[in-house]
Amino acid sequence: MKNPQISLKLSIFATLIKYIETEMTIQEAVEARHRERKYCHCDEPMHIPGYMMGAMMPCIVLGVIPAIVALFIGSLPLLAWGIFFIAAAAGDVWMTWLLTKENPKSMVLDHPSEAGFYIIEENNA
Repeated sequence: MKNPQISLKLSIFATLIKYIETEMTIQEAVEARHRERKYCHCDEPMHIPGYMMGAMMPCIVLGVIPAIVALFIGSLPLLAWGIFFIAAAAGDVWMTWLLTKENPKSMVLDHPSEAGFYIIEENNA
């Protein structure tokens, strides 16, 4: 099992190495490290229902289903796994909740670098 303290130290170490190698300020190194984080996103606009279904899949497959199975078989580690991934998907659940207020016929486009999206309304002129 990975030690979270070691992971944090390695992340800080990688940021400091970037700072030393490129002669940037520590703040610039931290910001550059933050920009390197990868998010899964789609480059093409999608209809809102399909986007919502895709956004909720990690929560359902990695969180809800294992938690339900854990309750039936009495597995505490599997229950902890499910709860962890349900919590990890909080951002996806929140984005899906925001999309429930939009017109389902509209299109949604992921923001290219941040967690967020654009709504593309369909003009029926």
